Amino acid sequence: MHDWILTILSLIILTFYIGTLFGLFEVRRRVKGKISIAFTYFMIAVFFLIVKRILNILSEAGFFSVHYLHETLIIIMSFFLLMTAISFYSALKSVTDRKKQLKKKKI
Repeated sequence: MHDWILTILSLIILTFYIGTLFGLFEVRRRVKGKISIAFTYFMIAVFFLIVKRILNILSEAGFFSVHYLHETLIIIMSFFLLMTAISFYSALKSVTDRKKQLKKKKI
């Protein structure tokens, strides 16, 4: 009984992850410029999170289990989260630098 409850909760969480991925896809489709690269990296990170959750469900059910695959997926997801932060920072920095240059030109 306990295993079924955990599996159902994992499926509910997986549904939220997939919804988040589709929401990010819609946002990325509407956003233009350098910040869209950050959304792309974030979508890739969420995709690896979905893959990890699917593998977690399969390993709980006893269908599929590979040692250290979860840790490898976490490292890959962490890399893409780092790339998200870096690209988001560079996009914000370019916008704020442009605003500073415009203020200097006005003076």
